[in-house]
Amino acid sequence: MTHHASSHQPDAQLNDQLQYVVAYMSREMTIGAMRRNRANLAISNTGVTDDTDPGIEPGTHCFAWLFASREGLPERLFSETRQFSGERNAIREQAALYALTQIAGWHARFSQPADPARAKGSSL
Repeated sequence: MTHHASSHQPDAQLNDQLQYVVAYMSREMTIGAMRRNRANLAISNTGVTDDTDPGIEPGTHCFAWLFASREGLPERLFSETRQFSGERNAIREQAALYALTQIAGWHARFSQPADPARAKGSSL
């Protein structure tokens, strides 16, 4: 983790807590989006593109994909945290593209019975 001289080095526990909060926010944003419309899929992405938060490494993004229940399958939420590099807009573009390119894979997982032991990301 790289910091400017003016920033302090967060301890590992604080860093873990901050990243947990960002991942939680991503999941909650997805749930909120799904509850406010009749979509079959909601996706959220939140994170940082620079060093404005000393507790989260620049380029860290948390994603969540929520598939609505259908044909006897329960609603399923998948989430991941990924790291991207580059300038601000490049990171944003990579994150958006990543969120969209993962839909098919998560949909395939959604269509199968839940098996937490095989989870690539988290499934809630």
